[in-house]
Order: sequence, then structure tokens, then C-alpha cells
Amino acid sequence: NRPCARAVARVALAAGLLLPLAAQALPGFRALSAGSAEAVNVEQARTLALDLLRRARPGMRDADARLAGAAVAALADARFFASSDRQGWRTCAARSYSLFVDVRSPRRIFICDDVLPHARAGGATAVAILAQGFVHEAVHLAGVRDECATTRFELTVMDRTIGRRSAGSRLSYRC
Repeated sequence: NRPCARAVARVALAAGLLLPLAAQALPGFRALSAGSAEAVNVEQARTLALDLLRRARPGMRDADARLAGAAVAALADARFFASSDRQGWRTCAARSYSLFVDVRSPRRIFICDDVLPHARAGGATAVAILAQGFVHEAVHLAGVRDECATTRFELTVMDRTIGRRSAGSRLSYRC
């Protein structure tokens, strides 16, 4: 019966067991399986990225420190989705994305095929590369759309903490 099904869906949604349609992944992407190596490594990278953003804040200009705080809040709340089929691959390839956010899918970071090996492999190097990418995407989630401004901020955070682990942003955007 329809009213009962809707009531069950509302309860599941409120309990966080079901995502509203607007919060689901884009076509061609899937949520990471809880407890999978990908999910564990992505969470380690998120934790490192949050730490890097926090550690980089002291000594930043006020505007940059506020941006770092906003990026921390955005990244802490983000969900991750991985490319799962040819449509996901095409979405990433069309813009040469490794990771990206989409304004139509708030609080979501999408992981493309060329970065999935890092998420699957784990280890300090792979986690650090992912973390640098998550710093970049967190700045987008915090509202900065300009790729060059985002890249400069990402590199500032990395230079103030553990050093640059990936040249991907600099190669893609030529900032």
C-alpha cells in the first residue's frame, strides 16, 4: 500500500538508511561499500586532509584561514562516490577529472578511474595523494569554483604541511 511505503521511506530517510534522490550519486558512480578497502583508504585520506587543512591554518591570512575552516567543515560532511561503469568513465574523461564535485550533488566528491587504484591500494603514499586531492575538492565544496584559486590554495596547504604529493592539478589547469 502506497501510504505505508511512503511512511517507511520517510523513516528510513530520517534514520540515514536511504539517501534522497538529490543526494544520490551521479549516473555512472556508486557509493563506496562500507568496510571495503576503498572506503577504509578514502576515510584515512579524508582524515589526513582534514589534519592538513587544520595544520596549515596558523599563520594564514584571515581570508585563507576562513577558507580552510570552511573546507574542513565541507570535507567532514562529504560523501564519496566512485566511478562504476563506462558512463562514469566518460564523465571523468570528458573533462580530464581525477576527482570532482558537482554543484547539482552537494557534499559529494566523485572519484574517477585514474584515482581508484590509490583508493584500492592504500598505504602512506596513496593516502597522501588522495588527501591532497581531497583538500582541493574540499575548497570547491566550500564554494570556490575557480580552478586556479583552488589549486593555489591546495598547494599552499601542502607546502605548509607534508609537501606536494601530486602534480595533477598543476598539469591539468596550468595555473
